[in-house]
Amino acid sequence: MPIEPVAEAVSRDGPRVVPFASANPLLMSRTERSSSLPRSMRVALVASVGAALLSASVALYVVMRDPEVGIRDAAAAMPDPSSASYDPSEAAGVSTEPEPSAPSMPEATPQAELETELESVAWPDMQLGALPPVGAAPETMGQSAGSPRDGALLRPMQLPPGRGYVIRNPQTAWGTRNTVERLRAAIEKVRRAHPELHQLVIGDISTRRGGPLAGHQSHQSGRDVDIGLWLRPQPESSGPSDFVEGNSKNLDRRATYDLIEALAASANEPDGVELIVLDYNLQRVLRRYAEQTRGVPEAKLEALFQFPHGPNSRHGLVRHMPAHRDHLHVRFRCPQGDAYCRDPLIGFGGMEAAEEPSTAPSGI
Repeated sequence: MPIEPVAEAVSRDGPRVVPFASANPLLMSRTERSSSLPRSMRVALVASVGAALLSASVALYVVMRDPEVGIRDAAAAMPDPSSASYDPSEAAGVSTEPEPSAPSMPEATPQAELETELESVAWPDMQLGALPPVGAAPETMGQSAGSPRDGALLRPMQLPPGRGYVIRNPQTAWGTRNTVERLRAAIEKVRRAHPELHQLVIGDISTRRGGPLAGHQSHQSGRDVDIGLWLRPQPESSGPSDFVEGNSKNLDRRATYDLIEALAASANEPDGVELIVLDYNLQRVLRRYAEQTRGVPEAKLEALFQFPHGPNSRHGLVRHMPAHRDHLHVRFRCPQGDAYCRDPLIGFGGMEAAEEPSTAPSGI
């Protein structure tokens, strides 16, 4: 017969010998342990273990199904407050007090939102979608936004029909007020001196909204304008319907030089002419005419023309670019007070020097 381990137990009657398993609850059988606990404690223990297993199962199911909505679904699995058996005091860790609402911030006005977006723009990435509707921008914002290569028009002005010029496409004859008024003033000045001139063709300025314009890399912010050439003999019609290429034989040197001089008169003004683009060979024709026929001082011609310093030199107000044998490209500076107007980030004198002549489109 196996010998059961024994241990000494102490009682009021003195030491006695009892089985070792009875002295150590961990070695007692399930029946012995159960019989040693009061019935109420056994019921509470079983209920606690069951509740813990149920909660763990629900949580595991929620997480495995969709981690992103686990918190929301777990909250839905909490006891229903409308239930008669629900006691808030039993929902451990769940406050019955309403959470304080976040302080309400004043709503930003559309103007404030717009200014915040535009201030964060890294030129030349002009965000046209952030601008207000055509014509709706307040005067404080001005008209020209962004640069000629990445920009828009906020409160545009359309070049109106006028004496001495014809507009090739009214839909692309929108610009800043400064551009339109200075252009008209220069044309009128030449017309007064030469009333016999034919109609001058005015090409693209910008679209009403500004932004990219087909056939151009610029003309996006209402500050660029393409102007045709005065020719001799005068075209048979009342005026050419398109640009006509000029050369040493048909170019009206006198009127074309006077137009360049009239535009260049504002070059030293804050919102005056910034750049004039014309083919290098036509620059040669005009400079020699001004020097030999008009006696224009050398210093003035040096400041005006790039010729004879080479078509790639950074010299003079009038610069060369390919595809400018049939028109002038004129750019005006940012109008005073236009808070969002920007100059190009590359190039010199407002001209994009990084542009490769061989890949240039029909117009800048």
